[in-house]
Amino acid sequence: MNHTLRYLAALLSLLFLTNAALARENDPADSPSTWPELDLGLDRLDAALGTTSQDGPRFSGYISTLYADNDISGSDQGFFMNALRLNVDGTMGEYNWRISIEGNSDEPLLNDAYLRLPEFMGTETTIGLFKKPVLHSGLIEANRTMYIGRTRNGLLYSVRDWGVMISDKNRGVEMTLAVQNGADGGGDDPLLTGRVDVDLLGDGRLEHEGAYGAGRNQRLNASYAWSDDRESNRGRVRAFDFAYAHKRWSVAGEVLRYDSGYNAAPAPFEGQFTGGTTPWTWTVSYLLCSHCTELALRFEDLSDGKRVDSGTGEITGERTRTTLGLNHYVDGHDFKWQVNYGKFEDAGGETDWAALGLVLSF
Repeated sequence: MNHTLRYLAALLSLLFLTNAALARENDPADSPSTWPELDLGLDRLDAALGTTSQDGPRFSGYISTLYADNDISGSDQGFFMNALRLNVDGTMGEYNWRISIEGNSDEPLLNDAYLRLPEFMGTETTIGLFKKPVLHSGLIEANRTMYIGRTRNGLLYSVRDWGVMISDKNRGVEMTLAVQNGADGGGDDPLLTGRVDVDLLGDGRLEHEGAYGAGRNQRLNASYAWSDDRESNRGRVRAFDFAYAHKRWSVAGEVLRYDSGYNAAPAPFEGQFTGGTTPWTWTVSYLLCSHCTELALRFEDLSDGKRVDSGTGEITGERTRTTLGLNHYVDGHDFKWQVNYGKFEDAGGETDWAALGLVLSF
């Protein structure tokens, strides 16, 4: 409607100025400056209307589907819609916004819903629903991961929450501070998170996991994060992660320290994380050919040997997960086939599983 009114006003102004010019056509005082005068009039009209530049909406997303056998010796298998993501981005003047919706085999959910304010002295402010800025394995988009699933800790820190986040990046060092609702929702005990991310070599961390697109120059990035959910007594978490990539090789790792009171915090993975533990993960990958196939191995130590099963009350013993992955890239991470084979071990024995996945981004 605003654009229609603008063009209607411009048309009326054009008719008015043109008639005025025709009326002065035989006036000796008239000069060839009539058309520049018309242009000036239109420029003033445009400024008076004060329209705000807009860009969007722009649509993007991905489809991730898979066939999984969650227990090779059992019968738990089938086809699944791993994720269907739709992102909608746009700008209004110097403001940027995003809304994203994701669905799988269940009902669709709102993922992101935030507004980014104009930069002020190099500082960027985000308000709305966004990820907790703790681990890179959680912050990275799901269609950019090396494996079909994230690390267990990365899965926890891929969950969104409402709040405000301030970040500043200068000379390869990015500092982020976020205040979010946390475990008590809209209560008075917020979740506080701080993160420092440093590019140590080359251009720093890739926008995806693995060695694809690493190039000839070495890349090394490391980060440290601290998070405290005020709902819990001693519910703090400290996290360190790094990523190295060079030519066909990549190595990445993460280690976290959950304070003793962390298991008192409810949701979204209640009972899956134990306080007073230090879980860690390492991953190594190698490109079998520079632009087509990548082989990777990941090991996770959940470091929760004293965890008590909520159903039986028994101590589960130390839990570990080992995953072998093979990616075939048709068009990089935008279009890829993934094959994963994994083994999960605890005091009760071991379970192996396999999955074949397809990711198509648009």
